[in-house]
Amino acid sequence: MLLLDHLPIVPENVHRMKGELSPEEAASEYAVKLAALGEGARKWPRFDVVLLGMGEDGHTASLFPGSRSDDFINRSAMAVTAHYGDRPSNRVTLTPQVFNSARTILFLVAGEGKAEVVKAVIKGPNAPRKWPAQHIRPEDGLVYWLLDEGAASQIA
Repeated sequence: MLLLDHLPIVPENVHRMKGELSPEEAASEYAVKLAALGEGARKWPRFDVVLLGMGEDGHTASLFPGSRSDDFINRSAMAVTAHYGDRPSNRVTLTPQVFNSARTILFLVAGEGKAEVVKAVIKGPNAPRKWPAQHIRPEDGLVYWLLDEGAASQIA
């Protein structure tokens, strides 16, 4: 909560994922929380702003290359075993459906090492199993790419 202490956010509006639980338990519990905040038939709230990053392999939000769209169907949160570089880890993430219902999505990407991937994700053919950031396509919202000079160097 230290990060949010200086903001006028009441504690009941902060919904953290419980990292002390197993990833499966944490994802299940978080899905229940999201469902309680859902709007209409949607089993999750519509976020105003989502801030995402992107890795050199095109992953975002612990959605890694090889992720299939059918892994996400009818789910709002899920456990993921990530194999990124030499740092395998168990994680909890939200699914693209949740992100895609947001009003605004910001991708913050830095570094020349990500330039080719940025180009592939933004301008390349739709291949979300190869470039998971392509799973993020808002239904009725906007995406903004906040890139430093290095990350933007391949965008013409």
